[in-house]
Amino acid sequence: MTRFLLIHHPSGWLALDASRIQRLMARPRLVRLAGAAPYLVGAFQLGDAVIPVVDLDLRWGIPPPPPSLQDLLVLAGAAALRAGEPRDLVEGHLEPLPPDWAVLPEARPLLQGLAVFPGGVAAALDLDRVLETPQHLSLCASPTPEGWSDEDLRVLEERASAYARERSHSEGTPPRALALFILGGERYASDVREIREFLTVGQVIAIPGAPPAVKGLTQIRGRLVPVLDLGVLLGKALEGREQAIRLVHPEAILAVDRIEEVREVQEAAIRPLGAAPGLGRWKVELPDGPAVLLDLGALAQTRQEGRGIVGGVS
Repeated sequence: MTRFLLIHHPSGWLALDASRIQRLMARPRLVRLAGAAPYLVGAFQLGDAVIPVVDLDLRWGIPPPPPSLQDLLVLAGAAALRAGEPRDLVEGHLEPLPPDWAVLPEARPLLQGLAVFPGGVAAALDLDRVLETPQHLSLCASPTPEGWSDEDLRVLEERASAYARERSHSEGTPPRALALFILGGERYASDVREIREFLTVGQVIAIPGAPPAVKGLTQIRGRLVPVLDLGVLLGKALEGREQAIRLVHPEAILAVDRIEEVREVQEAAIRPLGAAPGLGRWKVELPDGPAVLLDLGALAQTRQEGRGIVGGVS
């Protein structure tokens, strides 16, 4: 049996070999690459590695849908894939792709077969072919077996800085990427650097005697992670919230009412929120309405200290 990650794609369900996947992550700011193939939409730096990003729709030669918050990047080896919305892990087996299986002609060479699992089937992507990047499409220079040279990284850093200056419209400070979400009718924001991934709240195991804000534990790729109701931490009513944010630190999942989008915001739009209590001390002025900027890591820590936080847009 093989473990597959199911991805909801506009063309249908796709399956990826889960053993090849290192992590799911929110899309970081990408460095645009002049002269690269259209499906190579950019690259980002992760630790000492430079990770190219492949857009599956462009790989198939079709226009991609507009980016959404749920379209996470799938990091697999030395590249990342944007393919749709990851949904679930299942166990199944591979079968040959039927000749009459409805699929784009351009997509058929990038499939390794049909993933069959209890309750359904999905087209299984061949990650080696999908993420293959020809040598002439290298980002700055051909990487050596030991990795990128100092000169390669210097050039990449210069490109990233130039891109940030362009996006900031020649202002002194580059914009910040903020995730916007809704809780109890109020709008909140968080720096995306605090966020590991966006997901839906799955099966939660209740913890007897836990504080009201602690919904319980859930399993994420073999790890037990606490699930907190962010609304309760903010002094709002306990509700069946289905969307969630997984933090980088501490290891926790925060349930929210609805995730809106990731938006780049100039620092000038972030202002003090007066004497508002709690950790929401900054207001983000947006064209379609304000949001309270939260420190989600500090909020998650309050579950251990038993403190309540109250905050909202004024």
